[in-house]
Amino acid sequence: MARSQKGLVLVLVSVTPKADNGQLQALVTHLSNCLRMTDCLGWHEAGKTLGVLFTEIDAEKQKSSAELLRSRVALAISAPATASLSSQVSVTTYRAQSQEPESWLSVGS
Repeated sequence: MARSQKGLVLVLVSVTPKADNGQLQALVTHLSNCLRMTDCLGWHEAGKTLGVLFTEIDAEKQKSSAELLRSRVALAISAPATASLSSQVSVTTYRAQSQEPESWLSVGS
């Protein structure tokens, strides 16, 4: 939980080394369209793993929200401009139980 007492959901999108710069840029662009003003997108590992941090998630609906957000990210990846990447990525989702990183629970991959 963040200071606002709202939950966090982290979605990691791992890309195989076969992806070229154009494909990576298209992926970043499409994932950016999934974000709200309070969310963050950035490289967890440069050129390998994108991290999407969704903030202000209702704690009581955190698990279902995490699954919904994972689906939204998967849909963005399967968009026509990034469809060639869909077989080259894996998506893993975590939800925060508290501010401690050890408390994050995997929702699925």
